[in-house]
Amino acid sequence: MKKYIKIAAGLAHVDYGHIADIVKEASDAGADYIHSDAADMHDLKNMQLMGGHQIIEGIQPVTDKPIECHIYTRECDRLFIEKIAAAG
Repeated sequence: MKKYIKIAAGLAHVDYGHIADIVKEASDAGADYIHSDAADMHDLKNMQLMGGHQIIEGIQPVTDKPIECHIYTRECDRLFIEKIAAAG
């Protein structure tokens, strides 16, 4: 049985000033997905306010790859989820 592995290029520790270039490079290199994280202000103190709907909106024009979003929240705030969903 042949196994298939999907590669998701993560954006957790990138230079956000060059994120479009990094996403394009990962897409061109063959990544199957682009992985974006979204964190609230409670958990993951070292990565507060990272990712989220602004990043998803910003990277969509530079990739045709699906963007998956891993959400870290203490409470699943409906507005948080709705903003990410509205971003695409």
